[in-house]
Amino acid sequence: MKKQFSKDVCSVMLTSFNDDKSIDLNGLRSLIDFYIDNGCNALFAACSSSEVLYLTRDEIVTLCRETVDYTAGRAEVFGGAICQSSLAEQAELIKMIKDAGIEVPVITTNQLCKEDDPSDVWKDNLLRLLEMTDGPLGMYESPFPFVRLLSTDEMQLVVDSGRFAFFKDTCCNIDGLKEKIQIKDGSSMAFYNANVDTLVGSLDEGADGYCGTAANFYPEVIRLICDNHADHDLIKPAFDFIRKGEDAFKNTYPLAAKYFLQKRGVDMKLNCRTEVKTLASKDEQMLSTLLSDMHDVLKIYEQKSCTSEK
Repeated sequence: MKKQFSKDVCSVMLTSFNDDKSIDLNGLRSLIDFYIDNGCNALFAACSSSEVLYLTRDEIVTLCRETVDYTAGRAEVFGGAICQSSLAEQAELIKMIKDAGIEVPVITTNQLCKEDDPSDVWKDNLLRLLEMTDGPLGMYESPFPFVRLLSTDEMQLVVDSGRFAFFKDTCCNIDGLKEKIQIKDGSSMAFYNANVDTLVGSLDEGADGYCGTAANFYPEVIRLICDNHADHDLIKPAFDFIRKGEDAFKNTYPLAAKYFLQKRGVDMKLNCRTEVKTLASKDEQMLSTLLSDMHDVLKIYEQKSCTSEK
């Protein structure tokens, strides 16, 4: 029987690399099992956390295909059609990803124009890309290689197109989130918040779930928040924990996540393609403490749940 969730937890997938920096498919499969076993009902392959800007086009397609095949319907799979290239090449990658089994290829807001281009250029390029492709798409306000947050009228264009089934927001501002959620209301587009500080507020306002880096550490904690977001007293220890936890990995991600998941039993290597600081002993200690605190938070939740059932 398919699990029923009140809100989605969509993991932004890491990429396990072998020592020669080739993709480690065994590590990928171990990671997928971890995500699903711990409460993720959606996966976002070939995203920023996957180090997508350091992957070749063929590697992006491989990640998407292997994720769809191994997941085998246990979770919904989105795939990043992410490249800083011409619209024709973007359209080609979208087709390749769809052929790999991804139903909703995801583009980034910053791949449609240059950083200093005006809104009209962005809108025109979006409409041109839509004409060059078919089927549902997703959109992601990726911070790499530069941040391009959507204005309200750009968001309205996205919703009015009727083509978008997925949106990942990174504005990290509750007022901005409210505006976008109001615009998408009544549409079939799933709206995900990537920011933990505004997570509960956005869920209360009608966001469809979480899609961010914290799901690479403790998806089950995100799951309990998403399932119980209306009970602020019940989820307070978990919410306080995830907000504080960001400090443990903000400067060493994604390496910190790979280290943390190794400690949690995921069979993946620590190799990265992106330039990232090595983990100092203090970083490893912070992550070990974070893991211990995670277990404490889950125990508190279990105790509260048991008490409320009596």
